Amino acid sequence: MNPKMKTESPTEADECFRNDMLALLGKYTDALPQERMLAVAAYTVGQIIAMQDQRKFTSESVMALVSENIEAGNRDAVEQLFWKTLGSA
Repeated sequence: MNPKMKTESPTEADECFRNDMLALLGKYTDALPQERMLAVAAYTVGQIIAMQDQRKFTSESVMALVSENIEAGNRDAVEQLFWKTLGSA
């Protein structure tokens, strides 16, 4: 079975989970360089990928889901930086 992935708005639980992960990253900003946090997070994503139900999703559909969300997260972070004012403007 290979259901088509669709774009969905995040639920409240999704937002809470994401915020908890970001808080955890913030907790380790002094202990780990950003590239190490990225490496550990990517490793963890790999483990979560392995937990997916292979009867519902193909490896291609899961990788597409991951790729699309990486791009969306990157786009959001860039937009946040763009609109962030520096100094006392």
